[in-house]
This record gives sequence, C-alpha cells and structure tokens, in this order.
Amino acid sequence: MAAYTRFKNRDPHNVEFWGVAERAATLLASYSFRKERTPRLAGFRMAVGLDHLGRRPGDSVNVVRPGENAGDFTVASTSANPIPKQPSFYLEARTLVNLTLAFDSKHQWGVQANVDNIFDREYLMASVHRYAVFPGTPRNLRISLRYGF
Repeated sequence: MAAYTRFKNRDPHNVEFWGVAERAATLLASYSFRKERTPRLAGFRMAVGLDHLGRRPGDSVNVVRPGENAGDFTVASTSANPIPKQPSFYLEARTLVNLTLAFDSKHQWGVQANVDNIFDREYLMASVHRYAVFPGTPRNLRISLRYGF
C-alpha cells in the first residue's frame, strides 16, 4: 500500500500554515509465508513501512515577536508595499522506517514485534513556537502476545 500527498495550503497572503507539511508519503510492504509454498515458515509475517513528512513551519506568523506589531504584516510594510510575516523557522523533513515481525500459530495464539523508527533517526516531531519544540520518538520496540478462545 502506498499514499502520496502534495498540496499547497496557504493563507490569503501565500504564507504556509504552521505545522502543516505540503508533501507527505507512506509505503507499507507486507509478506506472509504460506503453508503451500514454505511449510516451515507458515504463519510468519513481516512488513516494512516508510513514513515521510516534508518540511513544515515551526511557528505561526500570528505570533508577535519582539519588535513587531500584531497582525499579518511586518513592521517594514507600507500600504503600497505590504510584506507578509513569514514563519521564523521550519521543522526539517523526515523519513522513518518501521518494521513488523509476526507469527500466527494454528493453535489460536500469536506474537508480534513492532520496531518503530528502526534506524533511530533523530527528528523534531512538532512545535508550538520557537521555544517549545518536541523531539520525535526514538527507536521503540513493542511486543504483543495474543491468544484467542
């Protein structure tokens, strides 16, 4: 499965919205071993996922910065030459790789391991403004065990 989004989402002054990436993509490839083809591996499943998010503004242009007035335009603006405020910084684009390994037994139980951000990529997940930026989740392992009755 795959998805790709590219869109231009701007305010009336052509300024990007805070926290919104204009490009995003995902890809999930999954393979299950079948009893007919590989009897020794029957029940095993693996999947690899890619999650890409383009760069996005880290703050809103409506935040009043020192030396600026409230509103949509900079203090250097004139009525003849309005200059829209721009975001003061951007969160970098990032691509994460996730892995899933699973086994489903014919005896109604199963186990699954998910490794998110398998390459332990450092990235900035979100921000409220320049002084409140949140780091992304480091490599994360989750294991679940299931039994049906």
